[in-house]
Amino acid sequence: MINKKLLACIAVTSALFMSGCSMTTSSKTLVNIVDDDPTKLYVKADRDSTSLGFLNIGNVVRKNYKIAMGVAASETIKRGYKYFTIIDPYKYTSLMNEKKPTNLQEFYDMCDQGDDRFHMGVSFRNTIQEGTKCDSIVYAWDDATLTGGTVKHRAVRFVARLSNEKLNDQSLDAQEVLNAEIIKELGSELLEPTE
Repeated sequence: MINKKLLACIAVTSALFMSGCSMTTSSKTLVNIVDDDPTKLYVKADRDSTSLGFLNIGNVVRKNYKIAMGVAASETIKRGYKYFTIIDPYKYTSLMNEKKPTNLQEFYDMCDQGDDRFHMGVSFRNTIQEGTKCDSIVYAWDDATLTGGTVKHRAVRFVARLSNEKLNDQSLDAQEVLNAEIIKELGSELLEPTE
C-alpha cells in the first residue's frame, strides 16, 4: 500500500519536473541610466514567469508591473529624488495623459481593467505585444527549461524621469508608492535590482 502511494507521488513529481512547471529559467530586475543622464532610468522587471501559459500569464504581468513600479520608487529615493514620471514608451504615456492617474492604485487599475488593460492571452511571438497601450510596456518571450518545457516571461519595462518636483499630474511620489499595500505585499527583496 505504501509503495503504491510512494510511486504515485514520484510519478506526479516527475511529471511536473519534466513539464517545466516547477522550473524558472531566469529572473532579474534591471535598472540602467539612459543617455548618460542620471535623472533618466530604464527599469525592467522580469522576476515572475510561468510554465502554465494562458492559465497564469495575467498574474505574471500584474506582479512584474508592481515590481517595476516598486523598483522605480526605490531607486528614485536611493538616488536622492522624490518623484518619478514614466516618460517612455509613448503609447503608455499617451494612455496616462488620457486616463490621468494620480496614484499607484490608479496606475495599476488603468492597466488591469478597461479597454487598454494588459493583454492576458497567449502570445506566439517573442516580441513586444501589439494591442493595448498598456501592452507597450510588456516584452513577451519564452525560455526553454533544461527538462524540455517552456517558461513564459512577460517583462515590464519603461523609462522614468526622476525629479524633486512633480513634472506633471502623473508624477508619482516614490515614498507613497513604497507605502502602498500592493507594493508592500511584494516584500523588500523583490524591490532590489539583480543586475
